Amino acid sequence: LAPASRWHPCPHQADFFTTASRNHISKKSILHGSQNIHCAGRCVIQPGVVIHGEVAPVRIGRGCVIGSNTKLEPSVKVVQGTHIAIPMTIGDFVMIGEGADVQAASIGSRVQIGSGATLCPGVIVKDGVLIPDRALVPPECVIAPLMRASGRPASMLTMEPMHESTLLLFQEDAERYFEDFDAHFGELT
Repeated sequence: LAPASRWHPCPHQADFFTTASRNHISKKSILHGSQNIHCAGRCVIQPGVVIHGEVAPVRIGRGCVIGSNTKLEPSVKVVQGTHIAIPMTIGDFVMIGEGADVQAASIGSRVQIGSGATLCPGVIVKDGVLIPDRALVPPECVIAPLMRASGRPASMLTMEPMHESTLLLFQEDAERYFEDFDAHFGELT
């Protein structure tokens, strides 16, 4: 995955609104069921993002970056002929690249998901995971902490362990992105 600077288009003040908890949300994003979407603070939601809170609650942790044209949609399971929506939880300091399609049930903290990646329904991603650009993570897959999951589809054969320092690096990337974005955004006001 490229450095966070690759993900940093210059914001235009008129294109974003800022919440009390300092989330910067593009006016060109689509938040279905906004009453069920919660961002913990210091998040950036880029233009073209679609979040489906009408399906089930979506909880986005502190310091997350959701790249342009990404879709976040909670998983739906069929149990005995009944459709059951599973709330989506995204941990702190998660960066999701442009054009990703995320239907995961849970994403841990300090995770980076590349541009064009697909996380199928029911996926569980633990802390400190790297999912590269255009990777496909199949349904119901669980990715252990500190792993690099690559391939189309990602499988246990393509999991590579990463050093525990990855957690700090991923957090620093997300914090730096927000600080740069916030500073530039502040210059426009």
